[in-house]
Amino acid sequence: MITKVVFGALIGGLVGALVGQWAKKKGGSCPISCSPQGGVLFGAMLGIMILMVLPPRTPTQRGGGMGATVDFTPSAHVTHITGSAEFEKALAENEVALVKFYTDTCGFCEMMKPRIHSLADAFAGRVAIMTVNAEESGELARTAGVGPIPDIRIYKGGKQQEKLVGLRPEADLAVILERLLTE
Repeated sequence: MITKVVFGALIGGLVGALVGQWAKKKGGSCPISCSPQGGVLFGAMLGIMILMVLPPRTPTQRGGGMGATVDFTPSAHVTHITGSAEFEKALAENEVALVKFYTDTCGFCEMMKPRIHSLADAFAGRVAIMTVNAEESGELARTAGVGPIPDIRIYKGGKQQEKLVGLRPEADLAVILERLLTE
């Protein structure tokens, strides 16, 4: 937002100064548009207003980002967990499991979503991939000791093997899962 305002003011001010200089040479009498100083002020205000009404860039243009939505094809192999009993049962039934704790307002969580769904397809039938909304399932998140998000936990035999916080490359997660499957 601040970048948008500064960029709008700079571009608008530059254009306004040029128009003011040109109008001054033509002999105009308007104090705003016929002087470089007035042109800068008028152009800066106009530039800010124009950029503020433009729609935000798409996630692909900005590489995801905070609050961005990312297009991907959801996997049928991702299980959304909502409670502690369901969580414990899923861990007990699967030898290896990956659990992503997230919130809907977390930009990095949104950026991890396609990676998690891709892993779910790649490891279908071998690794249980689960997601838990830390806001909706607050008690489960507190019990698991979730702090910063995205928080990715990897379990083997019901025991936590890895805790990864933040944005992670899909390949790194795949290496960990492959290692746990072969141990």
